[in-house]
Amino acid sequence: MPNFMSGCLEVDPLVSVIVPVYNGESYIVEAMESIYAQTYSRLEVIVVNDGSTDGSEEKLRPYRDRIRYIYKANGGIASAYNLGAQACTGDFVCFLEQDDMWLPTKVESQVKYLLEKPMMGMVFCRYFTMNEKDPAVQHQLSYLWPDEVSFEDLFIMTLERSSIITFSSVLMRKKSLGSLMPFDEQLRVSVDYDAWLRLSYKGKLGFMSVPLLKYRLHDSNTSSVPIYALQDDVIVLQKWAGQSDVRNAIGKEKVAGRLWRVWDALRFCHVQLGDVSAERRCLMAMIRLRPLSADSMLQLLLSFFSRNMRQALGWYFTKLERFVSRH
Repeated sequence: MPNFMSGCLEVDPLVSVIVPVYNGESYIVEAMESIYAQTYSRLEVIVVNDGSTDGSEEKLRPYRDRIRYIYKANGGIASAYNLGAQACTGDFVCFLEQDDMWLPTKVESQVKYLLEKPMMGMVFCRYFTMNEKDPAVQHQLSYLWPDEVSFEDLFIMTLERSSIITFSSVLMRKKSLGSLMPFDEQLRVSVDYDAWLRLSYKGKLGFMSVPLLKYRLHDSNTSSVPIYALQDDVIVLQKWAGQSDVRNAIGKEKVAGRLWRVWDALRFCHVQLGDVSAERRCLMAMIRLRPLSADSMLQLLLSFFSRNMRQALGWYFTKLERFVSRH
């Protein structure tokens, strides 16, 4: 392995790796093996078992002499990251979620990137999505970001999987991690989105277009439950939308539009679940953001009718709208 600090330090910087685990027995061995297959060897591996009730602890037993193992009662991903961060002693910090896998040069490439760009606090990389059962089956590459990602880039990002900046793709300076602490423990899914917004508010984030990670898609991903991500994103975006400097920098209408789209997606989830009260709360939030939106007002009116009546009225209004547009 090359010495990146040649002429400055005798050894390469220590990299702390935080691995949160919760009922990860199916994939944790593959994740751990991808750490020890890295071409960069100065690693401090901190595994936080977030109260697993499956065989995760037994799967981790062969690694116990090479890791710092912390067991805690279940408290969610943010609490696991917070505890792991407190134990870090490295110059750089990265993360690996229990169901993902690093490609061998991931850490080496990102350490080199940050050493060459001393003003950059964090870098993340592109990744492959992989099959639930077979990591050799790769699907698609993630979203291609600008070389330097701004707060505005992140604020207006869509909710598509391809645009996620997953924890596993990141390497940051220890001081950058310190500025993020603590991660918001009220969030179930969007802990990463909240963290990167806060970090990018202070300076741009670096992006490497080379894929250095395999991100696993499966039904038990917390992020695969849309309503959780949308509920979190409402919390995250409302914090920023309330700041005048954010509205001035991005544009009041663009900020309102971004938040409106999240409320609308959340509304649709509640419609699918048959939760009319929650649907109306979403619609009221949408109307406050865009008071002149006739569609939101119409949807609110329709919410007071039965499902069958709503479908019939919806069909009628669609026909009426098409007739008006033709004439």
